[in-house]
Amino acid sequence: MMAAAQLASNPVAELDLVLARFRLRARLRVLWIETLREQGQVATELLDRDAPGEMEDWVAEDEAARALAHETDSVEQELAANREGRFARLTSIFGLNAAERDMLEACAALALDPALREICSWLTGQPSLTGRVIARLFGNQRSPAWRCDSALFQWEIVQQREDVLTLD
Repeated sequence: MMAAAQLASNPVAELDLVLARFRLRARLRVLWIETLREQGQVATELLDRDAPGEMEDWVAEDEAARALAHETDSVEQELAANREGRFARLTSIFGLNAAERDMLEACAALALDPALREICSWLTGQPSLTGRVIARLFGNQRSPAWRCDSALFQWEIVQQREDVLTLD
């Protein structure tokens, strides 16, 4: 793990961590959805197997999922320890909450690596980042936890056109 001081002075390393966090959370979500699809799509929808909390229970039981969750936790701890990095400064300056920072990092990840749109496409059927995708990737919620009066929207850091979110 890189020390926080080294990370703050190396924006590329911070961006690598943001990308790694998105990829790891997406891998975990894909593994979960594949598990649900094995049970049958109709049954999954009718029995609400993708309800918030169900994925957490599955992670506790599945060895591969636990390993991915552990790796994700390590990356997130490293990002959280970086109080001098660009994302920490933006969070502080604009008074972002955790859900808004997740949105900012997710939008940045897709801006940095447009190939990640394929993951969004696999998850939702459309090659774009939506509030629902972010909510499910970062908090296992059904819908986004941020408001339209968020500083990200007020300052036009993130743009929302229809349901698609992009970094401006």
